[in-house]
Amino acid sequence: MPFYAPDWVPKLPLDDIPDSIPINKFMLDENYGRHPLGYSRPPFACGLTGKQYSALEVKERVEFLARGLSKELGFLPNQGSEWDKVIGLFCVNTIDTLTLAWATHRLGGIQSPANAAYTVQELEHQLRDSGAKCLFTCLPLLDLALQASKTVGIPESRIYLLDVPDAVVDKQRDGYKTLNQLIDEGKKLAKLEELNWSKGEGASRTAFLCYSSGTSGLPKGVMISHKNVIANVLQMATFEGPWRKSLIEPGNQSDYTENVLGLLPLNHIYALVVIAHLGVYRGDGVIVLPKFEFKSFLEAIQKYKIACLYLVPPIIITMTKSRDVVKQYDLSSVKSIFTGAAPLGEETAEDLQSMFPSWAIRQGYGLTESSTVICSTIPNDVYFGSSGSLMPGIEARIVTPEGEEVTKYDTPGELWVKGPAIVLGYLNNPKATEETFVDGYLKTGDEAVVRKHPKSGHEHIFIVDRLKELIKVKGLQVAPAELEAHLLTHPSVNDCVVIGVPSDREGEVPKAFVVKSPSVGLEDSDRMVARDIARHVEQHKAKHKWLKGGVEFIDVVPKSPSGKILRRLLRDQEKEKRRKQGSKLPRPRRARASLSLEMKPRHSQTNKAAIQVICLGSGGGPSEDNVTGLLVRSTATEWARGSLLAVDAGSHLAAITRIFEKNLPNEAPAPELPPQEMETDGISSPTSSPPTRNPIQPKTLPEPIVLDNGPFAGLSLPHASARANAAHVVRAHVSTYLITHPHLDHLSGFAINTAAFHATSRPKRLAALPFTVEAIKRHIFNDVIWPNLTDEDGGVGFVSFQRLREGGDIMVGTGEGRGYIEVCEGLGVKGFKVSHGNCMKEPLPSRSQRGSLGSISEPDYSALKGSDYRNLSIPHVFGTPGEQTPGHNYYSPGPQARNYTSDPTPQHSVVDSTAFFIRDYDTSKEVLIFGDVEPDSISRVPRLANIWAEAAPKIAEGLLGGIFIECSYDDSQPDAVLFGHLAPRHVVAELKTLAQLVKDEKTTRALDRAQRKRKRSSNGLNITMDDITDYKKRSKSVITRSSSMQPRRGSLPLMVPEEGSQANTPDHTGTERSTPVPADAPLQGVKVVIIHIKDTMEDGPHVGERILTQLNEHADALDVEGFGKLGCEFVISKSGEDYHF
Repeated sequence: MPFYAPDWVPKLPLDDIPDSIPINKFMLDENYGRHPLGYSRPPFACGLTGKQYSALEVKERVEFLARGLSKELGFLPNQGSEWDKVIGLFCVNTIDTLTLAWATHRLGGIQSPANAAYTVQELEHQLRDSGAKCLFTCLPLLDLALQASKTVGIPESRIYLLDVPDAVVDKQRDGYKTLNQLIDEGKKLAKLEELNWSKGEGASRTAFLCYSSGTSGLPKGVMISHKNVIANVLQMATFEGPWRKSLIEPGNQSDYTENVLGLLPLNHIYALVVIAHLGVYRGDGVIVLPKFEFKSFLEAIQKYKIACLYLVPPIIITMTKSRDVVKQYDLSSVKSIFTGAAPLGEETAEDLQSMFPSWAIRQGYGLTESSTVICSTIPNDVYFGSSGSLMPGIEARIVTPEGEEVTKYDTPGELWVKGPAIVLGYLNNPKATEETFVDGYLKTGDEAVVRKHPKSGHEHIFIVDRLKELIKVKGLQVAPAELEAHLLTHPSVNDCVVIGVPSDREGEVPKAFVVKSPSVGLEDSDRMVARDIARHVEQHKAKHKWLKGGVEFIDVVPKSPSGKILRRLLRDQEKEKRRKQGSKLPRPRRARASLSLEMKPRHSQTNKAAIQVICLGSGGGPSEDNVTGLLVRSTATEWARGSLLAVDAGSHLAAITRIFEKNLPNEAPAPELPPQEMETDGISSPTSSPPTRNPIQPKTLPEPIVLDNGPFAGLSLPHASARANAAHVVRAHVSTYLITHPHLDHLSGFAINTAAFHATSRPKRLAALPFTVEAIKRHIFNDVIWPNLTDEDGGVGFVSFQRLREGGDIMVGTGEGRGYIEVCEGLGVKGFKVSHGNCMKEPLPSRSQRGSLGSISEPDYSALKGSDYRNLSIPHVFGTPGEQTPGHNYYSPGPQARNYTSDPTPQHSVVDSTAFFIRDYDTSKEVLIFGDVEPDSISRVPRLANIWAEAAPKIAEGLLGGIFIECSYDDSQPDAVLFGHLAPRHVVAELKTLAQLVKDEKTTRALDRAQRKRKRSSNGLNITMDDITDYKKRSKSVITRSSSMQPRRGSLPLMVPEEGSQANTPDHTGTERSTPVPADAPLQGVKVVIIHIKDTMEDGPHVGERILTQLNEHADALDVEGFGKLGCEFVISKSGEDYHF
């Protein structure tokens, strides 16, 4: 079904779009609707010097320059084809960039702007392919321009210069005619005849030839007509018209105008159309900056009172990471920002919004092939993560890979668009044109979904994934085939494939998978070969094409029988390892010797454990040497650098040292070492460049130590002493600290250990829900309690924050892995808030008050089927994405769910903590790790039911094998003084709730399977609808009943069956009926590891022994009372032990 602009958008009659005039006439003639020239702001002003021309002066300069060019080059307005009048541009932004473009159009010619970051070879290609007759450049780029022009045959006399500010260039070059000299010459010449175009010529004549990278190799020339640009300007002006009118001050009769930022490169279609054409057309002033320099950027906003910032995500991230610098400038003039060219992460947008609450943060989506904007947001319809609503005149369709048209919301497919701004095609490339443009539609190559805004109901476009093979780096396209062809010229490369991997700063960056040439000797280390290959690219390609994703060695490049590279296979494997939202991509990793391309089954049948958890601290105090701290890794990563995830870090480096001291001395003599290289998480960076190979005598380096037992068995250790190796593990192998909540016993070790972070090559990542991050920022790294060692607010930069979304991010991952955010190599996480008691400033509410502040009445699980359980995850169920109120989980599984309302209990009194589901990407196995938590039965804000609803289907499917949960006290501790913790009676009561959910899940699955089999065969499992109805009656609202009972000290609250119902298994009678209910022990195979035990510091057995005894006693009591066995194994954690799942 087709999608169109929302009803609120004014109509744009397509017949009203001029198609018989050039762009310059549309932009500079008031007869075509532009803002009156005399009342417009100066179209272009230099943000460094203040130099500017009025709109009327720009119109004159365009005319004079056209005359000068006509005489200089012999171009006449109505003679010859536009392809005889191609003018190349290779320059930084200037206030005359558009003057040159419009003068070219005045003559009926084509401007072909080139990326100012191009190398000589890349510029050569564009000049040759476009057939440029001359080249305009600037002094900083003149040498490159001369080299490229000479190669393609453009004489030096046809090289012209545009003026740039003195701050950009510190020298002058004589002998080259300038744009201003051509204008002066034009002033003396007679007026040119007007272009005499018939109707339709504006739609068929090319105005701009912009180059867009293609999947088949070198960039392709995109032919953009005069009508294409005019149409997109009118589309955007119409779309934003109602909002712009709302900005007009009362009593002001003229249209609203503002100063906008002109920082983005004007050779890029985004800046070329949106900033330079749309802004000037409606009377705005463009403040031009030739390059991005952070302070100059901020100074320009302050000095020129810029109201609209056209940005890209890397600049926004720089702002959010430099808050102390930003605060030094007056940015109060800014009303809105518009970001495009690459997706803006939702968390990044939220960070910026927290800094500037009044700013409207808008996003848009478009392509060079669509002459820019296809869809956009406006301030009163912002939907973070969305690319906005369609422009007027655009028709969009979503098409599946099978060619079927999508007719439902939230259903992904390739986005196809049709409209007046769709370009003419690709120059000299009919095959690519035929493949991309079908029946008037542009096949974008991007996977999208259409989703309604939860408040306005307007349709929004969400770009989900890239179907094309192109890599988009900071909005600049990189063709893998181009890099692959270049890599094959390196003597060490036998075969290769290049894909894009995620980067929070740059969108994507290239990564190369290389098959080494037989000429590479065994003595050549992978690290040095990879470094040499990366430098090969850096020496010949523009910076955005560098292999910032790294170089990885493989045995064979995956290809189809026809020889086509199967990039998708590598991309899918890389996504499983690297998937992330709002985090930085690591620097290139150390190259691996091989990459297995054999596809593994989703659930591995091997007995090898998928996840290893090492306990560093098992206690909850009061002794400071053993407080909460764990290390988690995916065993598939085989101890790769950056593959360890620290979950809480009350105890950390000291505990690792103690583990190593069982096998190694605490101290050892320092070995004689060669010139040092900084220890990194990827390719090492020598302190001098270029790199030289330093022969190392075997006796100068200690032999690596590989432990054959203990938690770190199999890890190669480079040092001789326990303490040096412990520091090595923290620096090189621990990449991320996942913190459940900001209490000292969960992060004191991390804070103290930051003193060791100076020797790492990149910041350590601290990942947590936002409430934890903000508390740590405010109360720890505040230059009072501890130095600001973060990379925010002007800190040192040792620590970088990753703010996780509660319940995961639905835009990340697929299938059962959807929502999991990768936080380190091989592991993804999904976090949920849990309650950790009440602030002592607030009295504990009465029982009638419980169920507020994030709490809701307990959900009725009898209304759910197994498939519903599988879909229970925030924000799918517990709230609409982007609409969750902090501290609230809205439970709405479907039409059968009841409505829940909150009461007005004060919201600030509940202490938040987190439970993390941690997923191994290689096998889909998971563990669940809790921070401090209290039971739902006494909680003011019961949230554990949400966790168990998420966990039950995972256990039923055999994916969740471990639960790490606190039990701070034994049963002698009364409920009134638990301080937000658990005792054994509560642990088992909660596990009983979980067990019932698992039973229900397994039963539902059995029923589903039986119903499917019933029509095919009779195998003794005969189930009737009476059975199903009877079962539903009996399994009604288990959680409600178990959570509402107040447990007694030292005893386990047992479920009391409702009147007329059965507490346990169905009572089936008759020889032809058998129960579908699974046997007892629904948690069979689940290991429950008890953490955060508070030591009594008294004589006698450790309190952990009593806790274990009481846990088993309560579990046995369940069986005696008729519930059945839980089936799980209880383990008391101990520092230095490890657990495998």
